[in-house]
Amino acid sequence: MNGMGIVDHSAFLCDSCGKRIPTKGVRMNMEEQGEYQVSYFTCPHCGRVYQITTTDQKQREMLEEQKQIQRKLTTAAKMNFRRETVRKYKKQLQKLGKNLEKRAVSLKAIGEGILHPEKEGGVDDGQGDSKGGAESV
Repeated sequence: MNGMGIVDHSAFLCDSCGKRIPTKGVRMNMEEQGEYQVSYFTCPHCGRVYQITTTDQKQREMLEEQKQIQRKLTTAAKMNFRRETVRKYKKQLQKLGKNLEKRAVSLKAIGEGILHPEKEGGVDDGQGDSKGGAESV
């Protein structure tokens, strides 16, 4: 953060080694286990793993539904659909967004188990929370 309270998202500090990780050019990886897909990146300096997101089949279907509703909403706005139709789409989008957020919390824990099986049973390997753990610089 600079003195004005503005966060610089062009790089992060690794929780493990403290070195800068630029947000551009970071290689994202995917780990699959059964129906779960875990997106992550690693610190290029020390190899620390940071989870980005974890999805399962239902989450991916819900994300696709979210895109479809968003397209309907965009079309409705461009074509001047009735206000109640636009409100209906917005309400559907909001409800779906809340459900996606709730599911993301439990999926994050599953993703951590896939990326860090050595932590199973609450064993801490000293790397802390992976998602969003790196500090903006």
